Parts: sequence; C-alpha cells; structure tokens
Amino acid sequence: MADRFDVEVKETGMGLRIVTNAELGQAQLVLIVEAAMDAIGKHAAKRSKLNAPIDTGRLRKSITHRTKRISTGIEVTIRADTPYALKMHEQLTPFGPFNLGPRSASQPGTEEGNVGGKYIERVVNFHLQNYQRALGRVIEENLPRGAVKGKIIVRPINEGGA
Repeated sequence: MADRFDVEVKETGMGLRIVTNAELGQAQLVLIVEAAMDAIGKHAAKRSKLNAPIDTGRLRKSITHRTKRISTGIEVTIRADTPYALKMHEQLTPFGPFNLGPRSASQPGTEEGNVGGKYIERVVNFHLQNYQRALGRVIEENLPRGAVKGKIIVRPINEGGA
C-alpha cells in the first residue's frame, strides 16, 4: 500500500514535464495514467501551436509532444524544434524585445493570450490546474480502493532552473 501517489508538473525550458510515481505495481493503472498524460500532451501542443508566432509556419509545425516512461514514472514533454524556437519563445513580445511580424500580428488571440513569446509556457500555466485536476480524477477513478492511504497529490515540481 502506497502512502501517496504524486503527479508533478515542471516546465523545462522549451517543454513541460509531467512525472508520476506510477510504480504501484498496477500495470493497468500505469497504462491509464500514461494515456491521460498523452492526452494532456496533445492538448498542450495543439494550444501552443495556436499561440506560437507564424511566418512560414515551420515553428508551429515543429511543436510536438512526447510521452514516455522514465525511471521515476511517466513524462510528457512539449517542445518546438527549430533553430530559432527558443529565441522566439523567450525573446518575442510581450516577454522580450522582438516584435511580431505582420502575419503573426494579424492572428487572433486565444484564451491563453495573444500570439507571441512564451507560447508553450503560457499554455501550460493557463491550463495547469485543469491538467492537475484531470490527472487526479483519472487516478482516483482507477486506483483500487485502499491502494493509497491519505491523499492523492497533484502538484507542480519545484526544481530550480528553467
């Protein structure tokens, strides 16, 4: 019997890392949590594309998600893979000194804000509580009764750095 079941979320530079300690010996639970986390990754990548600047469309097309098992659980990463992705993410208006091009400036805003900088980070921050609640529900609905004593904890990972 586990004392707790954690789901942690961390922004990692150009991505999002969601890790869960799904090591409770229930293979089915791990598959269910992995599927839920993959759905979150798809959502975050889709929303990030809508918030990313667009000139040629290459940056938006490069935004992907990846769900994989790691030693501490399951990880979802959202990333943009172009040579200029990090520069656009970190230095584009309203978070940096660079302005949008005309095509980006003409794009409609989204619920996460206008097209521009921090296009992944803004999506993650905006939807983080919903992601946490959704994972908590999936875990609660699928854990065998008594598998966890105490609370299911869904919280951000507090690590220094990016």
